Amino acid sequence: MTIRFAAAPQLRHSHVARVLSWNGPQAAANDNPGQHDPLSSRAVREALAHFAIHGMRAASEARRAALDARASGDPAGFRHWVSICRVLDDRLANDLAPQEAC
Repeated sequence: MTIRFAAAPQLRHSHVARVLSWNGPQAAANDNPGQHDPLSSRAVREALAHFAIHGMRAASEARRAALDARASGDPAGFRHWVSICRVLDDRLANDLAPQEAC
């Protein structure tokens, strides 16, 4: 079977030209406003590693780990897991906010 290619009559109006000329979004859309340069933080790297292990349930696992750390009297561990939970799901981490003062 022979494959034939028919080029667009005007290159400027072809679908390929429009897709290749699109610049895309100029800034990242983030649903966690107020964070300053979140991509450089250590919490993001740790949250990505946690997400690699737990997948879509990573935020709830981080919340569970934060509650376990709080129950065992480990305020540093609690803050660590809350920060990871905050990167993954800000609303879920805000549920922990009243408990954040260990």
